Amino acid sequence: MRTDWRAEAEALASADAAEGLDAAGLARLGLALELTGRTDDAVHAWDRAHRTFADAGDRDAAARCVFWIGFTLGNRGDEAQAGAWAARLEHLAAGASPESPTTAMLLLARAARSWSTGDAAEAARVAEQAAVVADRLKDADLLILALMVCGRALVAGGQPERGFACMDRVMLEIASGSAGDLVAGAGYCAVIASCLVRRDLARAREWTAALSDWCDAQVGLVPFRGACILHRATLQQIGGAWSDARATLHALGDLPTGLPPGERAYREAELSRLAGDVDLAEQAYREAADAGRDPQPGLALLRVRQGRTDAALAGLVRALAAAPPPGDRADLLDAECRIRLDAGDVEGARRAAAALGDLADGVRTAYVQAQADRALGRVLVADGRAADALPVLKRAWVAWSTMGAPYEAAVTRLVVAAAARALGDDDAAGMEVDAARHVFEDLGAVAELHDLDGDASGSAPALGPLTSREVEVVRLVARGLGNREIATRLFISERTVARHVGNVLNKLQLANRAAITAYAYEHGLVPG
Repeated sequence: MRTDWRAEAEALASADAAEGLDAAGLARLGLALELTGRTDDAVHAWDRAHRTFADAGDRDAAARCVFWIGFTLGNRGDEAQAGAWAARLEHLAAGASPESPTTAMLLLARAARSWSTGDAAEAARVAEQAAVVADRLKDADLLILALMVCGRALVAGGQPERGFACMDRVMLEIASGSAGDLVAGAGYCAVIASCLVRRDLARAREWTAALSDWCDAQVGLVPFRGACILHRATLQQIGGAWSDARATLHALGDLPTGLPPGERAYREAELSRLAGDVDLAEQAYREAADAGRDPQPGLALLRVRQGRTDAALAGLVRALAAAPPPGDRADLLDAECRIRLDAGDVEGARRAAAALGDLADGVRTAYVQAQADRALGRVLVADGRAADALPVLKRAWVAWSTMGAPYEAAVTRLVVAAAARALGDDDAAGMEVDAARHVFEDLGAVAELHDLDGDASGSAPALGPLTSREVEVVRLVARGLGNREIATRLFISERTVARHVGNVLNKLQLANRAAITAYAYEHGLVPG
């Protein structure tokens, strides 16, 4: 249902100014103000509503207003104020029935407080109690919120299966349409975050699309829209739409995301690293770290390209020791296995691959399993067991391809190529490398292309400032072929050809295609 929260907030505020609103009207005004990003005004409206309900003897309604005040202030990071309102809720709940909404809200507030102080076990225990009471009351809003807190706490406490089961139930409750708008938005964001934590791409994509539709139906909505945009950018990056991901991050503007600080900067850093822009990536990783977001494993992968393998491994070891959530831990172990093998530490890589395999068994998502299979394949190749590695690597490649993760699929093909080469099948190895190259070209994965051109350090390749593929494009431009013809000849997209032409013009400081032709003849790239 389409709701214009801005118009509703204005109408309710006008009615309040003219004749005063009753308690229910003030509670609705508080909701409208919160959903339009005016939290301080919402708190004032809910405070008035709670006092009016309390004067009328409606403890449950008064407690609900107090609960929402604490909830919104806590989400904004105002822990001191949220704590004060939690104390008010404790006072209201004195003598309340154990089976009342007020008791469920009190348990929820206590669980949230335990979560904010880092006591995941206590948060899960109390949130489960709140869920039981809310379920008996058939109060969908309180049940969803309790399951959200419980799910997050269980995952953080090392019980991912139970935690994910809570989030699955949140999905079902929201899908039934029984949740209020403020709870639905919070629930969508929590579910998507849960999906991304375990790298469940299919569900994350499905629920991000649902959140996007829901946000679009809420005119004037401010909360949750930023989280939706940032989630979409993350999924676009994984899906290979890197330019779209950059545009999406730009569209985020100053919207609040409700996500951990530094997440946007980390996404920007990753896109810059993948595109080969070392300086921008370095700056963005620092911004992420300054905001409190661990810059690993992206920073470690950047350090390797800078020739700083020791620093890369030190960063990964430190990040792993911090007990990150499952998906982040999988990314760290994946990077550790790759970097240790490159450094010749096969035993260290084997340990990382084994840990990743154990994690995949617990998380049970296709993404983490593909990471584990690829890591195992890398180790098997290093152990001289290329024949055993091939079926494992092929399984990983199929998984990446099926889930729509082209970069990861292409990286896996390079490991397949190494296995084929170890078995003496140079033809198969060459075809795997060529297939990976085409994907990297379409994506604009400059760093990977430099590796394939024998330039892992990032300095200029042997053919001057141009990569070997750019030289091919120059030769075809000099022969008078248009972008469509070049794309057909090289089995790449027209968009990729256009990017190569633009890169050539920028690198060589040339004005147009005619200048490219002249350059080709002057440097002997085509017969004179």
